[in-house]
Amino acid sequence: MKNQYLPFLVCSAVLVYNTPVYALTLDYAVEAGLIASDNINRASNDPATADPIKDEVMLLVGELNVLDDSSTNDFNLGMDVRYFDYNDDTFEDDTRANIDLASRWGIIDESLSWVVDGYYGQVAIDPFAVETPDNLQDVGVLKTGPDLLFKFTSVDNLTVGYKFTDYYAEITDADYQSNLYSLSFARRLSPLLTLSLNSTYDATNYEDNTTTQDFDDTRYFLSLAGVSVSTEYAIELGEINVEFDDNTEFDNASKKFTFKRQLNSRNAVDLELLETVDTGIRTIDRDAANAFITDDLFVLELAKMAYNYNRPDLQFGLIYFYADEDYLTDNNLDRIVRNSTFYLNYGTPVNLQVGFTYTYVDYDFYVTNQRDKDDIYNLRFEKRLAGNLSIVFAIENYNRETITLADTFNIDDTKYTLTLRYADKI
Repeated sequence: MKNQYLPFLVCSAVLVYNTPVYALTLDYAVEAGLIASDNINRASNDPATADPIKDEVMLLVGELNVLDDSSTNDFNLGMDVRYFDYNDDTFEDDTRANIDLASRWGIIDESLSWVVDGYYGQVAIDPFAVETPDNLQDVGVLKTGPDLLFKFTSVDNLTVGYKFTDYYAEITDADYQSNLYSLSFARRLSPLLTLSLNSTYDATNYEDNTTTQDFDDTRYFLSLAGVSVSTEYAIELGEINVEFDDNTEFDNASKKFTFKRQLNSRNAVDLELLETVDTGIRTIDRDAANAFITDDLFVLELAKMAYNYNRPDLQFGLIYFYADEDYLTDNNLDRIVRNSTFYLNYGTPVNLQVGFTYTYVDYDFYVTNQRDKDDIYNLRFEKRLAGNLSIVFAIENYNRETITLADTFNIDDTKYTLTLRYADKI
């Protein structure tokens, strides 16, 4: 993908032009300020590595969020651009962009819809190293294509879909395109319960075949989904078959269970259990700590639980996930990830809003006998000065303990950030 923005822009422009009904809301913000770090290169106490470097960074930020929840469209776009100017030139001045897009456009009533999903951002190059500007690369994913719905009766329907997906990684040789064909027959057992039989065929072609093989991914699964006023759940059971160009094959079970419940107007719980086969670039998640890119397939076992409380002046929650990644080729990448996050926001920016986040991540590379344990604390204060202008002060402490067979090392970095922020909506 030589121009990772072009397909996204073309598809979006065509759909916007051909869709006459909108219910758009637009939020935007600009921010400017300074960051001071006492270990911006995140050096460890290993005497063989470089010493910690103090530096100040000028920060400029632009943010844009667009939502369209009209009867025919489902469009959610989040974008931000950040510019970093390092005072002592510890790193080169850097511009980082992030784009998150999830959209479905109604073309012909309920019969034909078009999906445009995309992500563009930065993830780690080396999963064994700490995240610094030198260990980040741009990655992009664009998925687009139609879904055609055939209604046989009031309770039976057939959905035929096609998705073209383009995956881009700036440095890692993992660029590829895929053509996904899907078929789903669904029967509504009751107003709240639907049973479906599903099949997908995904042909993946890498741009560089010197170290990778193209493969075909075929999946069959049965799904039972239920929904009520306060509860959503789904159960999927199936089989995955992967066939490589050299005719070798790999089979694995496909299992998924999701449960969401709104306990009352303020409390909600989520649960997800998953077993699947995937590649690193497909599982890009800007909220997942230390994501990285690989062209190797892996079996993923995931458990995720979340509790959230929400009222106008108080939000808090606890999120935990456990992921076991078992790679088919490069077993040195095999790892177990345990991630726990607690967050709390109190007050409103009109008076004073205080936010606190604590994240603990344990990366266990059990084949190479390396274990990285991250503790991240973030304390944030925001006070409105006048109108839509606020002042923001934040303190973040990052600590990593790396344990190997030979030794144990620590990294400690504290950042202080002071910015002026202007936010508004249309």
